[in-house]
Parts: sequence; structure tokens; C-alpha cells
Amino acid sequence: MKKIYSIIAALLLTANIWAQAPQKMSYQAVIRNSSDALIKNTKVGMKISILQGSVTGTVAYAETQAPTTNVNGLVSIEIGKGTIVSGTFGSINWANGPFFIKTETDPTGGTSYTIAGTSELMSVPYALFAANSNPGPKGDTGPTGLTGPKGDTGPVGLLPNGAAAGNTPFWNGTAWVTNSSNIFNNGAFVGLGTTTPTAKLDVAGNVKIADGTQGRGKVLTSDSLGLATWVEGPVFYNLPISNGNTSAPIKIGIGATVTFNFFINCSAANNYGGTMYIRPNGNVVIFNYASSNGVGLMSATNNTITLTTGCSPITLTVNTSGGNATISCSSASASDAVNLKMSVISH
Repeated sequence: MKKIYSIIAALLLTANIWAQAPQKMSYQAVIRNSSDALIKNTKVGMKISILQGSVTGTVAYAETQAPTTNVNGLVSIEIGKGTIVSGTFGSINWANGPFFIKTETDPTGGTSYTIAGTSELMSVPYALFAANSNPGPKGDTGPTGLTGPKGDTGPVGLLPNGAAAGNTPFWNGTAWVTNSSNIFNNGAFVGLGTTTPTAKLDVAGNVKIADGTQGRGKVLTSDSLGLATWVEGPVFYNLPISNGNTSAPIKIGIGATVTFNFFINCSAANNYGGTMYIRPNGNVVIFNYASSNGVGLMSATNNTITLTTGCSPITLTVNTSGGNATISCSSASASDAVNLKMSVISH
């Protein structure tokens, strides 16, 4: 038969005169079994809930504890220091009552609570209530106090005042120099070597940018975020090739941007100018082009460039190896030839 347990509880509401309210309440209960015998020196499971409004009201706070009864069957706990189930004890607005305390107990020490009881909190510790109550009216302003004594003169500052606006101080190893115009800041622009800057940074003189990638002939370029780095500068090539022949190699690295001028030496001589990109595998992307006679056509399929000039179509084939590329020429007319002038930026 299911055992029914009884519990006798006493809630001790106390408070200390502290600068801040203690966020806890003392609670004691006597635990008895179904034979009304005290359960002594035994660990019991307890769940404590603070209900707002009524005995079935909203749970403002709940926690669990597992205290041990003493020789008299008494458990003593501090509500607010257990394992939180819901809510925050310190955030309970005690001024917005009434409040009820519900206790659930498992005399076997677990969480199978077999008895529950609910009773109204008839009083709340003053310190807890005061922490959430409305403040009283502001008191009258007191009389003005006497003027205090004059303080000692402070130490001399590190930096003396400057003599000219915009000058920036620097430490020369012994003292601060305040009237230097090596770095000039007028509040809007900064000048290096100039006292009349006209941009956010205005440099009069040589600039050195060394990040480990710099080198002779390299140019400074940036990515889409404006971050700059050094890359190889353009290399110029003048490569005449005739039908059936192959040009000298050009350096493309892992790809190259090419500004070109192709002169077709045939009966209907024509020039092609524009820009294109050579991929590492030799495939060509033509960005733009124009022909001198206005009717010449230029197209690219994979690594093959076709020039329709008014003479026989001329085919230029790009072959790559080891970061270099060569261009071979093919035409139905044995006398056709192409002069390749290119500015190449390899990547």
C-alpha cells in the first residue's frame, strides 16, 4: 500500500540590517512517516515554489533541495540557495503580493514528491520587501556646506603648450619637442613634410612601402578592399611570327592580363588593339578589342584566337608550360604574318 507521509513546517522569515537585502529566507520542516514516526538523520528531497496571487497562482520562483533531517526529524534550509527550477529569487517583487509558499517532499531523497502543502506568506522580511518597494518622496535639499580648503598646486604637465597650430610633438630622447612640423595635423588632413596638406594623407617627399613582397620593377596594386601589395610590373614584348611558326615565350605566371596590338601583314593589312586575359592552361578571355579597318573580327575559343582580317583567317594558338606561354600562327596563306606587341602583367 502506498505510504502517505506527513510534514510539519515552520517558515522563519528573518532579515538583517544589511546594505543590501539577503536574497534568501530560512525555512524549517519536521518530516514524519505514515506511522507518524519521525524520519531521523535521513536525506529527503524537497521542491519549494513561491506562488503569486493565490494558492494556484503563477510560479514566481521554484527550486529543489536535498537536506538531511536531524535527530528530531527537522530539516533547515534557506530558500533562495537551492537548485533553481525557474525564476530568480532576487527578482521577486514582494510588493506585488499576496504570495504563497508551496512545499513538495520526497522522504526517500528523490524527486518523487508524495506530499505537498501550500500556505500564504503572511509577512515578508523587511529587507526583501524594501528592495522592491517604491521609493519614498525626495527630501528637502540640505543647507550648503562650508567651502573646503584650497588644494595643493598640481605638478607641471608633461607637454608644454605649442606655438603653432597643427604641429605634432615628439620625444627626442630627453624632452618633448612641441613645435615640430614633421607630422602636421590640422584636424582634417595630415601632412608629412608639408604644413599645407590637401588630402587625408599628403606626403611631400619619397615614400617607402616594404612588406616583404617589394622588388625592382614591381607595381603596387590593391584588392577590392583596398589592401595593397606589390606585384610584378608589366613586361613589353614585340614578337613577329609568320605562318607556321611559334613565338618566343612570354611569362604569364598563374595568369596574365595582356594589353595587345596585333598587326596583320597581308594584302588587307589590319591592326587589332585591346585587352585580354590568358589563363594558366592557355585559355583566352578577350575583354575588348577594336580593328583599324572597323570590320575585322576577333574571337577566342579555349586557347585559340581567330582573326578575320579581310585576308585568309589567321589562327593564333596559345600553349602554356611552367608559367610561360608561346603563340603559334596558322593561316591558309603562306605569306601571312603577325607582329605581336604586348604589355603583359603576370600574376
